Amino acid sequence: TPAHFDAGRNFLAIARGHKRYILAPPSQCPRLHIMSSGPSARQSAVSMAHPGVPAPSLAALTDRDGNALATASDEYMRTRVVDVLLQEGDLLYVPA
Repeated sequence: TPAHFDAGRNFLAIARGHKRYILAPPSQCPRLHIMSSGPSARQSAVSMAHPGVPAPSLAALTDRDGNALATASDEYMRTRVVDVLLQEGDLLYVPA
């Protein structure tokens, strides 16, 4: 699943096996380059599978003077996250 945000609360339950979730607080959304419109709204423009490959729709990030700061993938890689591995029988509540 691409990086995205859900508008509502979520309960994640694992009945069998395991699943990894990478969670980021709302303060980190700018680094994830979440798209705001179109069919991919609420999803990141940077691929989790290939974060080093900048999305064609994203130009280099600039400061107020127009100086390049970093590519979108560089910002994406600096996102603060919580890496969670849910095992069989685990339940995780993610508030909205």
